[in-house]
Amino acid sequence: MTAYRRQLPLFNPEPPATATVPLAVGYGLNEGNITVETHAVSQSEPPTLETDPRFPSGPWTGYFLYHGHKGMMELHITFLQGALSGEGRDYVGPFVLRGRYDLTDGKCYWTKRYLGQHDVFYQGYNEGKGIWGTWEITPHAGFLGDRGGFHIWPKGMAAAEQYQLAEEADLPVLMEGTLEPSEPLAAPLGQMTSL
Repeated sequence: MTAYRRQLPLFNPEPPATATVPLAVGYGLNEGNITVETHAVSQSEPPTLETDPRFPSGPWTGYFLYHGHKGMMELHITFLQGALSGEGRDYVGPFVLRGRYDLTDGKCYWTKRYLGQHDVFYQGYNEGKGIWGTWEITPHAGFLGDRGGFHIWPKGMAAAEQYQLAEEADLPVLMEGTLEPSEPLAAPLGQMTSL
């Protein structure tokens, strides 16, 4: 874009010259003259919202898990050329979102910033049933940090609410005793037999 400047007398009755392309016009006062600046306005079309059906822009809903409790969320998310942004609310308060998504593997990550409060980092995957993953609050100012799971989906998505997410996996059960293999894993050195 090219900017053009010209000086006009303070009370010049002539309007600025017209152009065949749309112009943005700015006026300023400089030593008794009016400065007129014109800038060509881009004629390109506005960017198109994401067309992948996994990432529809608009209202989303879902929850995050916090120490066994579900915190319901209402969100409005815009997906545009690999960037996601939006706003929402939950029982903690209103928040804004900023992050990225990848169409090749469905990976998403963003920061949820509570207005006047703290940030929460989210990362997950969209496999066609909404976005599943984990959230984390990093340690700061004496706060030890925290983490949990989440699931969000486009409002109105059929059957999305039937899927449940567990915050913790079952811990392995400790067993006592010895484990005897049914076959030797390896023969002691020097005692190898040939086939």
